[in-house]
Amino acid sequence: DQSLIFDHVKHDDRVLMLGGNIGGACVALSRVVANNRHVACVEPNEKLIPTLKLNRALTNSSFLIVKRILSRSPKPIFLRTCNGVGAGTCSIQSSGFYGLIDKAMHAVGLVSGTTVLTTDLWAL
Repeated sequence: DQSLIFDHVKHDDRVLMLGGNIGGACVALSRVVANNRHVACVEPNEKLIPTLKLNRALTNSSFLIVKRILSRSPKPIFLRTCNGVGAGTCSIQSSGFYGLIDKAMHAVGLVSGTTVLTTDLWAL
């Protein structure tokens, strides 16, 4: 992920990172993109959010963390990994793509021309 970021993302880009995990790619993006507030990191797994926030703080980054999952339309989505790897299921309210643009992306100026990155290809 990080080598692709350094090779292809430009300093004036606005980026929506799908699947923030613990923040490795989001931190890398914050190093490349001139305005950290132009990086939104989407992560639905509540178990990962504290580590994602910690890594953001430890690296003096200020990317936006969006606690949602992205789907084609707003609806509950069931994940098997919310309580640890393969340990039970939970439901997360998803944001439809356009709903996410209207709320999270618009709030930080992530509008037309936004680069969308993901490591979770099934999410698309």
